[in-house]
Amino acid sequence: STTDPNLCLIPYEQDIGLSMIDAMTCDLESSGRWYLDNHLNYKQRVSEAAYKLEQLQPDVLFCNIPFVSIEAAALVGIPSVAMCSLNWADIFHGYFVEHETQFDRTVMTEAYEQMLNAYSKADIFLRPTPSMDMASLRNTQEIGPIVSEGTWRDLRDIVFTATGCRFHKFVL
Repeated sequence: STTDPNLCLIPYEQDIGLSMIDAMTCDLESSGRWYLDNHLNYKQRVSEAAYKLEQLQPDVLFCNIPFVSIEAAALVGIPSVAMCSLNWADIFHGYFVEHETQFDRTVMTEAYEQMLNAYSKADIFLRPTPSMDMASLRNTQEIGPIVSEGTWRDLRDIVFTATGCRFHKFVL
């Protein structure tokens, strides 16, 4: 939500990024199947997303890198701004193009190129610091960190109260 009465935020999810087994483990089979299905049905997905965008009539698509939505916005003439410290195309490439998997590498390379093409249709791709290099994209612009300024807190007393232990070494 926003406190600006002149801004209307419309949440809309378009992709999975990567299916995860847990916080540190990618489900490659599930992710690969999703991307393969997305690739094989890409025109239909883009058409459906374009239709939904036309119904919403936004002034701009400001998004956290859903490549289908970016392609759809371009299709119906809606400007788009992508912003993220990563892009799914390069992550996908690392998992499904650079390394041998159960999926056909030629088809997965086509899917990768499809994602890059979609990302290239964003008017600009903002990269907050820190971010991936994204050398595969030509429409990126580095921006500084995007954070709320906080207050430094020494958590040692809280940890001592909770555990009774004064620590010098600990594992995160």
